[in-house]
Amino acid sequence: MWTVGADITREEYLHLLDTAKRLDREQAYLLVKVMAATGVSVMGLPGVTVEAVRAGKLKVEHDVVPLAAGLRDELTAYAMRKGILAGPLFATRNGRPYNATQVSRFLYDLGRSAGLDEEKCRPSALRKLYRAGKSDAEARAADMVEQLMNEQADAECLPLPAQKTDRRTVKTEKSSAQLPPFVGPGVRMTHEDIEGYLASLRAKGRTAATRQYGSILKQLYDDLPADKCIRKGTLARWVELLKKKGYAPNTINGFAIVANGFLDYMGHREYQLSELPKQEDNPQPELTRNEYLQLLQTAKRLDKEREYLLVKLFASCDLPVQQLDKVTVEAAKAGGMTVVSSGTRSMLHLPGCLCRELLAYAERQGIGVGPIFLSNRYRPMCRAGIVQSIAKLGEEAGLPGEKCNPQCLRRLYKSTKAAVEANFALLVEQTMDRQAEQEQLIVGWEV
Repeated sequence: MWTVGADITREEYLHLLDTAKRLDREQAYLLVKVMAATGVSVMGLPGVTVEAVRAGKLKVEHDVVPLAAGLRDELTAYAMRKGILAGPLFATRNGRPYNATQVSRFLYDLGRSAGLDEEKCRPSALRKLYRAGKSDAEARAADMVEQLMNEQADAECLPLPAQKTDRRTVKTEKSSAQLPPFVGPGVRMTHEDIEGYLASLRAKGRTAATRQYGSILKQLYDDLPADKCIRKGTLARWVELLKKKGYAPNTINGFAIVANGFLDYMGHREYQLSELPKQEDNPQPELTRNEYLQLLQTAKRLDKEREYLLVKLFASCDLPVQQLDKVTVEAAKAGGMTVVSSGTRSMLHLPGCLCRELLAYAERQGIGVGPIFLSNRYRPMCRAGIVQSIAKLGEEAGLPGEKCNPQCLRRLYKSTKAAVEANFALLVEQTMDRQAEQEQLIVGWEV
């Protein structure tokens, strides 16, 4: 006994087709199948023409939906039997496309013959079935994309020889680089001033920016000399310090804008940076897959396991450099971690082979908990240390220096993922086609 409700299940849909086939109601059969297989509405039925069937695709609202081979053959055979050489397939004898009332009558009569509830035999129910099937296909295709990325990471796994265990005490650290002291009048920066500035932004409705701005101003505060004063030339020297730490030009530009805004709030525009750093006009050169593998091979040959893992990590996920301390033993065991970038919280997935390598490295280094990547002083690596380590490895690999940095590795990850996702629509289409072919074997009209 069929359940009552507005949604039609795939089993009920197949029963509806089987009933139409048994009662030799070919037009009703095709109406049901076209709506459930393409998501076309009653208003879009005039677009189901001989020409569209020959082209193998149907325009549905703003999308172009391919017609499965089986459905295309059925529609072609139907047009030939009816002598329809051009124009709409679903039309009255005088050539006018069916209106909503006529289509609903076709479906209602068929549903009653099949013993289904009237609510389940409406065009809207069939379109909902199409959307549900497409969502399921997209979910399966997304799983395939992730699987392909993991398989590629596994194929590029370059295990390093076992090293002696060296158990050490893990401490935390921040970059020790600071601006040199500078004598002269200035304005003292305090945490209270920072909070006041952020509160003023929230009052203006700029709540989303406060987290990012707060992080930038905290960075400025940490980089200031011991007296925490901003003077003339301080921001210019801060920009140079950020460059040495490996920040990208566009990022430094954003930092300077935030610092200028803070000084405007403090009423000391005389200490603002008058000329903002130039942004990148041309994107950084692309690191190729072969060059990436060359970096890994060089790290392996030189027995630089930490650099090997750093390179592989940034090329395997979209991890911001400043979030490296989130790569912990716990994250490697979990297969991913939550990071916050520009005020946005996101979950990053780590390939299984990389997690195994990270855990093996941590065990050899005597790291049982907490951050995995440590400096020579056994503290979490700072940004400058990360950039310098990868740059030095690139030099030893004989690669251009501008290609050997976390930004280029992250860009390689994004381009690789984009290439895989370029086939996403094709994967969805293939999944939908396979489903249509399976249903064709169960209940298909003879052509």
